[in-house]
Amino acid sequence: MQRKKKTFRFSASPKGRQSFVPKQNGVKKAPPVQFEFTGLGKQDEQPGFTKEVEQKPHFAKKEELILTGATPDTLPPPSARPVKAGAQKKQPGRRGRPKAAGKEKAPEKAPEAAVVVKKTGHERDAAPGPAGKQKKAPAHVKPAGRPAGRPGKKRSVKAGINPSPPVSDLKKGRVILVSIDEYEHRVAIMEDGKLTQFFLSRSDRQIGSIYKGRIINVLPGMSAAFVNIGLERNAFLCMDDALFSKSDVDPEELRRLSIRDILKVNQETLVQVVKESVGTKGARVTTNLTLPGRYMVLLPRVKYIGVSRKIEDPRERERLRKLAQSVRPKDMGIIIRTAASGKKKGDLSADVKSLVGKWEDLQQKAGETSAPALIHQELSMLYKTIRDLFTSDTRALVIDSREEYFKAIEMLESIGGGKLLPHVYLYDEMRSMFEDLGVEDDLEHLLARKILLPSGGSILIEKTEAFTAIDVNTGSFVGKKYIGETILKTNLEAAEEVARQLRLRDIGGVIIVDFIDMEHSKDRNRLMHAQTAALKRDVTKAYCVEMTELGHVLITRKRIGRDLDEMMRQTCPHCGGKGKILSANTMAIKLAREVKHFSKETSADMILIEANPAVALQLLSWEGEELKRLETLTGKQLFLRAQPQFPQERFELSNIKPRNFGKNVILLNPGETFDIFIDWAAPPDSRNGIGIRGGNIVEIEDGGHLNGKSVTVTVIEAGRHRVRAKLEE
Repeated sequence: MQRKKKTFRFSASPKGRQSFVPKQNGVKKAPPVQFEFTGLGKQDEQPGFTKEVEQKPHFAKKEELILTGATPDTLPPPSARPVKAGAQKKQPGRRGRPKAAGKEKAPEKAPEAAVVVKKTGHERDAAPGPAGKQKKAPAHVKPAGRPAGRPGKKRSVKAGINPSPPVSDLKKGRVILVSIDEYEHRVAIMEDGKLTQFFLSRSDRQIGSIYKGRIINVLPGMSAAFVNIGLERNAFLCMDDALFSKSDVDPEELRRLSIRDILKVNQETLVQVVKESVGTKGARVTTNLTLPGRYMVLLPRVKYIGVSRKIEDPRERERLRKLAQSVRPKDMGIIIRTAASGKKKGDLSADVKSLVGKWEDLQQKAGETSAPALIHQELSMLYKTIRDLFTSDTRALVIDSREEYFKAIEMLESIGGGKLLPHVYLYDEMRSMFEDLGVEDDLEHLLARKILLPSGGSILIEKTEAFTAIDVNTGSFVGKKYIGETILKTNLEAAEEVARQLRLRDIGGVIIVDFIDMEHSKDRNRLMHAQTAALKRDVTKAYCVEMTELGHVLITRKRIGRDLDEMMRQTCPHCGGKGKILSANTMAIKLAREVKHFSKETSADMILIEANPAVALQLLSWEGEELKRLETLTGKQLFLRAQPQFPQERFELSNIKPRNFGKNVILLNPGETFDIFIDWAAPPDSRNGIGIRGGNIVEIEDGGHLNGKSVTVTVIEAGRHRVRAKLEE
């Protein structure tokens, strides 16, 4: 039976979806709409059909199609070719086809049409396919955008992670370790397994941040002004830092200006923090704004070109200076950074373009914001580490956070550091990177006062408000030949360690190093050369002054913010920052004087003395004779009670009223048994131990060897000042 012929009209909906509409009893002439095939041919060999529709379309008018790239080999099969209305479709024949042995081979099934069309003149491309099936966009179709929440281009979770090498390999060369958790961000730089630099971040980043501030007060006598930038304390802006906002004024005229000619009260201005607030001092700010990039620093308000001093090759400096001149934005300045050494013009130009765009965004935000307000937050420690410290001489950058690892990958790609991607590693998140590599042990001794040198010598570091003093000692090192060699070797080791400690602790300001005195000038010159070379490895500016005849070397290092000691320590509440307290003997003498003075001012018959156990024991070491003498002199009854929670320099004297005696004083009775902790041996007889019970000092016979243990005792003698007890078996 002959099949009934059907013809189809191919149309496109307004949204770009296609449909095939069957027409019975002939074909009506369709409106003249042009379409074009995006490709024809066999799949996988050249653009062609895939199974996207169930019916094979027939077109009424061949003239309505523009077949592109169609050749005899790439034309669709007969079932998919357009035919004239009413024409008989020719069945495919078997002529020329190979036959299988014994039976005919079935004719090849014509590939079903996967018609991908583009409506001529329309903005939207169309990719037909069955409903509910994901369709692959053609090559010329660009996606409208990534779905919301989809990450940008980066390594996949499985294929993109670069696991860290063994711990032994991380102890070779220069390695940067980044440890990030919910408490703080830490960065450690290791050189051959030795900690050389350490950075810590806990609070909001101030240094480098740009604020829109309001002038609160102008002080001509100090040539400075105070600026409200929204922090707890007003920022300090000196005359020199304020002149950059008047860069269009003649330099000769600037010298004659006063701070009041530049700044007015309630004036709004953009400032950048150069030194964060320390103690009672507010942050120091400047109007000379800088925007650091990977290869250069943009100076939006000055016309200046500079090259990093760490680039010492004269030819390279001159080459970079010429490149900087060609890429420098109009009416702006740039400083070439050390990382730009060996880079081409395209790298510098891309960096400048990015910084200029950031400056324009910053200006727009400042114009829409009222002071005081934060305009630009300094970047995170991870970004600064990658931008400033991660260079080609770094063997590995190891991060112990998966999230920050992928951020580092994106940062490197954004700043053109693709060549460094193979050196970025993710540490096993189930382990502690700092503990495995020994960094935690180094941090335990990082703020120690005394640092041992390899040969047996040592250096002592004392930090004061005005400067930092470092003393060098030979210690146990006695040398092998003569004293001059011993001293020189100790000083050379100390010079390296001094430079390392300045970097580790981020010590700034004035540093005085008291080296061991050397007789020969050649030894002093050698030491100065070694100290200068060691300081050159510091990314912070440090300058070494000539050695004095007494062996003192003056070092100045730029102070930017709080050093590590200020971040990790606080002033001792007991000594008030002095570092030492009065001895127990001194406090016992002072206490005795205060008792005599207090007794003259009170009419009470009983006085309660509360003091630190060490001070109380000092009184009792006199076998109670001093307390008995004080009672005779004052005519009062004295009750001594030890208070372990009291600092050594604290004691209290108070009256005891008879009705409140039981509340203030707890007396022990002979025969009473209890458990007690032995804190120390009894002076002067160390065979006995000492413990505290209800403020009473209890001396345990033959308990000195049980110091630090809890024992059971029974009271054998109880008095107002001393209690004696024995150990229970």
